[in-house]
Amino acid sequence: MLICATCAVERDEPVPALCPICVDERQYVPEDGQQWTTLAELASAGQHITLAESEPGLIGIGTKPKVGIGQTAQLVVTPAGSLLWDPVGYVDEHAVEAVLEHGPVLAIAASHPHMFGVQVEWSKMLGGVPVLVSEADRDWLGRGGRNVTTWSGSVTIAAGLVLHQTGGHFPGSAVAHGADVGDGQGVRLPGDSVFQTRTAVPLPSCEATPTTSRSQVPWHCALPRSSANWNLTGSTATSTTGSRQARKIFCSAPPKGTPLGPGETSTSSVDLPCNAEEPADLVPCLSLSGDR
Repeated sequence: MLICATCAVERDEPVPALCPICVDERQYVPEDGQQWTTLAELASAGQHITLAESEPGLIGIGTKPKVGIGQTAQLVVTPAGSLLWDPVGYVDEHAVEAVLEHGPVLAIAASHPHMFGVQVEWSKMLGGVPVLVSEADRDWLGRGGRNVTTWSGSVTIAAGLVLHQTGGHFPGSAVAHGADVGDGQGVRLPGDSVFQTRTAVPLPSCEATPTTSRSQVPWHCALPRSSANWNLTGSTATSTTGSRQARKIFCSAPPKGTPLGPGETSTSSVDLPCNAEEPADLVPCLSLSGDR
């Protein structure tokens, strides 16, 4: 088993020349090319797991130094057992012991393929815990096993602890809902199904609610957090560091405002209007994904 150094998703050997998750437009391959690593290499470099209580019944699990995308996994604890949500790309015996101090793990699940991490390895070290993968995203799996189970729609992990397929970032994107976790109001863990940006996000009605005081037009595009490295030419966006590409989304009415011209560079917290382009009856809007 090898781990992609960029996204930290595990993959059975022999691995492809490029990580399928990273070569997809929603992720990226570094300028210096594809790199693979192993748990042993990470451990020898001083990799370790951190745990911190976010609120009662919710434990954040991180990696130091950051591995891959660097998400913080969440251990959702209930009286019946826990859910390991969005597992990180590293695991060792210390991590397993620390997790089991909060009770048995009932299942492992990820909000979407970017968050698969080393989920199968976590399962093995936790004694064969089921790994729940959305049926719609099963083709993104880089590593299988008898503990991997697909699901769709909704699935109940324990009383009051349910996964719901929402779609969005990926067809199988999911959220976890712990009705009785935390301060009694419950928790919802959306992954990338729902997230905030620095600017207003286009809505289907072609109206947007401004989220910053600098919003001046009714249509805006989501900027990456480090937008100074992006160049926009017409409706095409390229990164000056070569690390990401842009996607286009479409709306049904033309916006107000003027798009950036060739060679102009976006800057953080600037609201970008859509740029009318083909097809004639639709208006594409740049949707840039930044590092989380």
